[in-house]
Amino acid sequence: LALPGSNWSDKQMQINAYKDGAKTVPAYPSYNERLGTFALLETPKVGMYYMSSNKVESPLNEEFEDEPETEEFGEAVYRISLNNTSNLKFAFNPLLDLNMENTVIQTRFAVKKMDKVSMQDGTTGFSIETLAHTSDGGSGLNPLCRWNKDFSFPNVNTVYSENADYPITTPFVPIDQMKDVEAIFSYNYDPDDFVNFEAVHSAFKEKVFMQFRIIGESNTLGSDGKPNTFIQVFTFPINASGVKLPNPYSAILSLDPDKCYQMKYWIRDYSIPFIYEIFTPNDIVSVNTSGNKFDTDIVFAEDKVLAYDGVVEITAKMSTSNGKKVKIYSTLGFELLPGAEIGSNIELVLGYPFESTPNPPQTYTQVSSFCSNTSKYKAQEFSTSALREERKTYTERILNEEADINQMSELLNKEQANLNLKLFTNPTKGVYFLSFDIPLEDVKVTVLDLRGKEVMNSSFPGENTKISLDASGLRAGAYFIDVRTSNGKIGRERLVKY
Repeated sequence: LALPGSNWSDKQMQINAYKDGAKTVPAYPSYNERLGTFALLETPKVGMYYMSSNKVESPLNEEFEDEPETEEFGEAVYRISLNNTSNLKFAFNPLLDLNMENTVIQTRFAVKKMDKVSMQDGTTGFSIETLAHTSDGGSGLNPLCRWNKDFSFPNVNTVYSENADYPITTPFVPIDQMKDVEAIFSYNYDPDDFVNFEAVHSAFKEKVFMQFRIIGESNTLGSDGKPNTFIQVFTFPINASGVKLPNPYSAILSLDPDKCYQMKYWIRDYSIPFIYEIFTPNDIVSVNTSGNKFDTDIVFAEDKVLAYDGVVEITAKMSTSNGKKVKIYSTLGFELLPGAEIGSNIELVLGYPFESTPNPPQTYTQVSSFCSNTSKYKAQEFSTSALREERKTYTERILNEEADINQMSELLNKEQANLNLKLFTNPTKGVYFLSFDIPLEDVKVTVLDLRGKEVMNSSFPGENTKISLDASGLRAGAYFIDVRTSNGKIGRERLVKY
């Protein structure tokens, strides 16, 4: 569906009806002509922490006067989540008459593919490595310290699909639980392709979307006596605002050069622990997207929360030691097969490991209030702009056809008889009229397209001074109206249908 603000709003919809037996069925539901099925009333607001990497070109030692020169190493890591200040505001078309108890609304983050940028899963990240260099005239080490790829930040709640249009996504979760979903992932780029990281980040913000998957059930019954149902996926842009973390090198420039190899531990343990707190969070649970099989006996020595988007199959003995507690979530349920034994401190839970915050659709009163606020409701502005563009395109097409029209008019004028007729309303969307200065007998009216091909004809027996015709079945464009009578008199006029 082409909804305002959706990712496909610039695509032409299929409008051709089709036959189902003897019944003519429109290609898409009539209610999509105006409101559509589902609408977001406000752009979702997403917060991001992000960090880019630099490499140090100048040696780090105790005698430097200025900070070492740095250049980009070409990697970034992000943590994104919804702002918790308000719910997602959405509405359904009331003509759907949805049964909300049986309607499922799920959502997720999706990052679109970027040119010259390689999205990555959680196996890559940042690190520090030491390169030893012998200084001129001395034997001491002047180490070069730079990011490397064995200092990983975990891939949290993120599905990585290398060749997909949206290579980074989170699992679909119920809309009531989306506030708890956070994604952590990284990507790399060639610094030669961009002015600087800020240019990459600016492009990246335009690639982050939210997708909604709706499995709807109506109170209205179909021809088979069952409720009408539908499944739709919508993609909407978001309002992404981020907080860039400082370059960690500024915190460790005073390190003893012989300790440069310990930089990554200083970053983790002493200098800037907040980076670890942000990118190795212990406050959210990662959802494994492919289900799981426990087929080997296991004893958990620590408290754990595990979550799987899929079926969890258990054929092993599972227990804990020292009173530790384990909670395992599954979105599609558990299969306990022969050999499975579940300890008393292990809890199996159907669902997602996120808290639920009620997020119902907006009421009629709320939607009306929203739409009356001209600073928020932009659909009319969008439609006016779209109509203006459509009229411009139509005008250009007509002007391009004007030469052909004039040429055909000259040919028609040569055939024009002395019949005095008038055509109105012109242009028309539907009904138009032909009137004659004298009564005419047995009038035949033929509608021709610009190539002279007959597209419609009508006969009017008896005497006629005024004839009513209907152009609603014609496509928008220019036509010629050919009028003939029983005694051979001919008249022609041009009609514009819009």
